[in-house]
Amino acid sequence: MAKVEVRPSGKIIEVDETINLKDALRANGFEIKSICGGVANCGCCLIKILAGEDKITPMEYKELKLLGNTL
Repeated sequence: MAKVEVRPSGKIIEVDETINLKDALRANGFEIKSICGGVANCGCCLIKILAGEDKITPMEYKELKLLGNTL
């Protein structure tokens, strides 16, 4: 299990590494806007990773294509 601090609340949640972060946040009461239901075609569910980038999986091609230069 990984520990994730959610800002600005400061709440620390434990995330099972077999599920995606969006689902883990939702399971812990954080609403993440996602019109497409998490299939990477609306771009509404953007979050900012402040530290620990080496612990997350790389973005898939469809995510990179959707986000383009917004990163």
